[in-house]
Amino acid sequence: MFAPIGDVARVQIRSWRVLGVAVVVAALMVGACAKSTLSGHAASGDGASSSPSDAGIPEALPVDWNSPLDGGISVTADEAAASLAFPPVFPRLLGTPAKILINSDVVPVEHRAMGAEYTSDSGVQFWLMEQPTDWTNATLEGLSICPSSGCLGTWKIFPLPDGNEALINAGSGSTAVTWVAGGVRFDIVGPPTTFTINDAVNEASLAVTGGEPSLSVGPSPTP
Repeated sequence: MFAPIGDVARVQIRSWRVLGVAVVVAALMVGACAKSTLSGHAASGDGASSSPSDAGIPEALPVDWNSPLDGGISVTADEAAASLAFPPVFPRLLGTPAKILINSDVVPVEHRAMGAEYTSDSGVQFWLMEQPTDWTNATLEGLSICPSSGCLGTWKIFPLPDGNEALINAGSGSTAVTWVAGGVRFDIVGPPTTFTINDAVNEASLAVTGGEPSLSVGPSPTP
């Protein structure tokens, strides 16, 4: 889940840390902070360039790739659709998810997130994470700009086949591609040791191919 962030002038993600049912991104933003759903530090890399990190910035803690959604419970696609404030998307071209996780009922419905586990054609495990957000493409563009001090990894904007923009974010914690559509943030994310940037870009491109409305399952509850 995400807190409102307002206009982002310059964003420098420093670290991720667990806080209750979410992971908070410690960032330099205008007016607020952002939250994500991955358990562990560095859910999507360490920074925005290849520059050395500032002294004192914590190392990324490992993500549990078998259960990356913090406080997640296993559900079916229909159960996920009945428990979230947005229609979950299960892209046909990604295949059938091996596992679907959502936040438990202790998380307000308007903040609940979902993660679906997939396996690429080359046999690599990755997740499609979905959560409500007020982020826009401008937010992603802001995240791709980082001062030279304190930034690690790769942060880059690229176009998706549907014309939307996405953010590549690869570092020691994970390899990820993030985009936003219809008030939902989507993250294709996997272990950096096995899931490459090309893998993430390819899977994100497959995920949006065919149009999102036809890929949604079931109704959403009224928050």
